[in-house]
Amino acid sequence: MFHVLSFDSKKVEISLDINGETIVKKQTTQKEYLNITLARQHLLKHRLVLDFAMGQNFSVSVAGVSSWNQELGILSTFFCHGDNFEGILKNSFGKERVDWIEILRKIFGIFKSNGFLWGDFAPRNMIWDWSQKTLWLVDFERDLHLKDCPAEQEVFNRYVRNYSREEFSCFLSRREQSIVFRDFLDECSACSVPTSLVASKRKKVLLKNLFGEKDCYSIAQLRRAEDIMVFIATPFRVNEVLFFPMESLDRIGSKGGPNEYVNAVMAIRSLGELARFSELKRRAEAF
Repeated sequence: MFHVLSFDSKKVEISLDINGETIVKKQTTQKEYLNITLARQHLLKHRLVLDFAMGQNFSVSVAGVSSWNQELGILSTFFCHGDNFEGILKNSFGKERVDWIEILRKIFGIFKSNGFLWGDFAPRNMIWDWSQKTLWLVDFERDLHLKDCPAEQEVFNRYVRNYSREEFSCFLSRREQSIVFRDFLDECSACSVPTSLVASKRKKVLLKNLFGEKDCYSIAQLRRAEDIMVFIATPFRVNEVLFFPMESLDRIGSKGGPNEYVNAVMAIRSLGELARFSELKRRAEAF
């Protein structure tokens, strides 16, 4: 399996079926099974193709379903061979990296133009299969919204800010973030979002810490919390070595829960990079 953030080995395992096919078995809900089925139907109807700077075209597809055991809550999908995008972003440099950043910007644009609001849009959930010229999407636990026309700009921008921006920013410099997200961050500042619709437990605790407990938060308040989460997750160099803060933050949040994650965020958000690195390592080692 790929070594990626937030991977839960208790929920996912690899095995061979009776035909010798490599299968990924995941403990999940019927919602994910329905989502992956709907996503596959949508991409068959609205074919997504990415043109690489290298002159290659890649189609976007969904991992094939082998079986669904509703009684046990086990979703089996065919293993997608290739390179995980999280690894690509961590290990690409120079001209190759410039190309990848441009491809990523195009992916956001093509998802918007095809009304494909994939709630799990994160690097670890994307596999580049070079032999089949396919970008495989492999996780569908979160909400999925599909349209037969382009997504509205404000709706898509809120979708990007809600989850994907932080997930990708864990592996992008600030300059790269500005390139990828430059067309997807503006929103109507007059709107508000009920707390019940904020899916992230970490974000809810951060909002409460920043603005107090409320039934509703303004878009400006939500953006403030999301900007902090992105800033804290952004990689930086320590003694010429690139440090990925989210590896420590994810350990803190997974082992200690959302309150410990927010405690860490509040403690380091105003620190310089070296002090931030030391404090994060100290807190992560406690778990």
